[in-house]
Amino acid sequence: MKKLSKGFIRKGFSVAMAAVLSMSLLACGNQSVDGKNATDGESDGTGENSGYVYVPEYFQMEADENTHMSSTVLQKDKLYYSTYTYNEETGESTRGFKSRAYDSIDTEEILNVAFEGREGYDNNMGDFFFDSEGNMYATWYSYPVYVEGEEYDDTDNTTYLTKYDSAMNQVWAQDIGEVLTDENGYIQKAVIGKDGKIYASSSSVIFVFTGEGAYEKTIPLNTDWINDIIATDDGKILIMQYGMNGLELAEVDTATGALGATYSNLPDYNSKIKSGSEGKLLISGSSKLYEYDMATQESTVILDWIDCNIDGNYASDFCMLEDGRIAVFYDNYDDAPEVVLLTKTPASQVVQKEIITLATLYEGNSTLQQAVVAFNKASSEYQIKIRTYIDNTAEWTETTYSDAISRLNADIVGNDCPDIIDLSNADLNNLAGKGALEDLTSYLETSTAANKADFVPSVLDAYNIDGVQAAVPKYFSIATLLGKTSVVGEEAGWTLDEVIALADVYPDAQLMQYVTKESALRICMQFAGESFIDYETGKCNFDSPEFVKVLEFANRFVEEYDYSNEESLPSMIQSGKVLLSATSFGDVQQYQMYNLMFEDETTSIGYPTVDGSAGIFLSGSEIYGISAKSECKDGAWRFLESVLSDVDEESDWQFPSRTDELEKVFEEAMEPEYQYDEKGEIMYDESNGPLQSPKIVWGYDDWEAEIYAATQEEIDEIREMIEIARPYYSGDETIYSMISEDAAAFFEGQKSAEDVAKTIQSRIEIYVSEQS
Repeated sequence: MKKLSKGFIRKGFSVAMAAVLSMSLLACGNQSVDGKNATDGESDGTGENSGYVYVPEYFQMEADENTHMSSTVLQKDKLYYSTYTYNEETGESTRGFKSRAYDSIDTEEILNVAFEGREGYDNNMGDFFFDSEGNMYATWYSYPVYVEGEEYDDTDNTTYLTKYDSAMNQVWAQDIGEVLTDENGYIQKAVIGKDGKIYASSSSVIFVFTGEGAYEKTIPLNTDWINDIIATDDGKILIMQYGMNGLELAEVDTATGALGATYSNLPDYNSKIKSGSEGKLLISGSSKLYEYDMATQESTVILDWIDCNIDGNYASDFCMLEDGRIAVFYDNYDDAPEVVLLTKTPASQVVQKEIITLATLYEGNSTLQQAVVAFNKASSEYQIKIRTYIDNTAEWTETTYSDAISRLNADIVGNDCPDIIDLSNADLNNLAGKGALEDLTSYLETSTAANKADFVPSVLDAYNIDGVQAAVPKYFSIATLLGKTSVVGEEAGWTLDEVIALADVYPDAQLMQYVTKESALRICMQFAGESFIDYETGKCNFDSPEFVKVLEFANRFVEEYDYSNEESLPSMIQSGKVLLSATSFGDVQQYQMYNLMFEDETTSIGYPTVDGSAGIFLSGSEIYGISAKSECKDGAWRFLESVLSDVDEESDWQFPSRTDELEKVFEEAMEPEYQYDEKGEIMYDESNGPLQSPKIVWGYDDWEAEIYAATQEEIDEIREMIEIARPYYSGDETIYSMISEDAAAFFEGQKSAEDVAKTIQSRIEIYVSEQS
């Protein structure tokens, strides 16, 4: 039985090492910060790089479900790692410490790292690090041995700091348990300063120890959280933190404890940093590896991780080797971990693939990057390069998002169009109306891996716009409004007038929790906005009585929501203080949980629509389209095909779009789990029926629900919602901004709803005309 609280348990992945070498002739070259290709040399004028690139070699480590690598550290000569193995049959666990030299990485060296200092206790090795002479330092966590039937003394725990020489002989061990406090009760990361002292960070302090491990002092820092700590070659101790301008480095005055000079403009919000030379740092981001100059606070791209078939989010450690190669430890928790060695190579010696450009708004989308990495590794013909439109390092402004959308749309319809478009944030109706998206029908009809017959028909229909199959989502979820049947009736579908009438019947209740005028307006436009714009003709209907009702409906809500002393949503629903629950689910158990929250029979009535039909919406994810102007449509389709054919049944609470996989989800949800006695036999109740065990326990605020096997009725309800659901696409944020700006005059009592509707009609009609 699982127990969740508004989230999900990330599956673990255990590994033991068995090296398998695979080498790619793909190159990952230098790039400038704006994303355009650059190399160490000049371009030869043909569009190909004539400088140097990095060629990756992949050393795959064989997966072992019983063993996982606890910690890894890349040094200039070797990879060091600790392992933990659990034998389910015997219940015994063992720990090990090993290394591999890069030039003989298929050979594993078992190192005998013993802890001498607290015999008779369960001593577990934590993180470790090295000094410039090859000595290793490690933390050890020491606990009393658990003996079944005896009372366990959890106060007799402590932490040791230890030193080992290069032959892994223990030099000293210092008990530092009394140094650690409740607020800073563990060592997060430690480094060796140029002065030979050990600087160990916890959540908001730095503990300082002498070179012999003796505690010297604690430096409290004026920061909420230390993300990382770095010791530079010139003697600086830096911490990485979130400051007023985002992620930054701050110099620590180790004498006074004050934070000194700060270094901003870091190239990535997901940075991992190592000390470089000449006042420079090496920074690994989610998509690129940079060199950061502390003097100028500027970054230069060394390489693009994606070009090396690496998702930078999972490049957990890296190291510049003395021979110029770059070593990377890569573990995405799904496949076996890899050590990747990147060798600087003349571009003329590298086999070229045909480049496919994939456009997406944000840098660092791990799901997208892993799909691209998998495709690039498998393809001998094509290489996907990712083009992003939002700079993670730039300050976010009110127009950042809309400006990025405008640039993306301009590229799609212009001469610099991408081949593949990530449609997660796209206005699909608008793009399809302009003929910017390729019709995927013929590809689906001839594919053996992602055939039209493989997918849920209503999911395909949701992304078929005027006969053009614009996209096929890999996964989808359902969005609806749930209410008690005794309050909203048995049938799905209603109009705004009916919603207003319900609110009038229950004047002391909230329709939904956390809703303000602004959010109510956004909800209406999200789920009914397409009713007011015809992108094909450019005609708008914002001056209609229906849109005036939208404004009047939104005006019924509060200007700002009062979050103080707020009851939980389940409590407010059960007491009648809240009538409806805005529900989005992509999993059977989530749907069961929301229904149980009402403690009564429920109806999925949906969001209000202009014509009163069921406002139940289907929202896709991992959804890509092919540009109608692409010159590499076959290659683009192969990527889409690879995404749609590789389905992970344990997706993050989303339904798979493939019919066979969706049926597996339903079958598994209906499969009961039983209670067993000490002999391993199913237990029965007084009526001789087998006793079921909950499949999962859902927690929502202060309320919990035990979720048992789904009934056929519950599965049929979900099937019906999927069948009648209409598509939900991201709208045009510029249009919504116009609506929101002008609606404020009505909400503040300055203008009538009719006058505001006319103003909105005029502005948006001009805008839509300009975009046509």
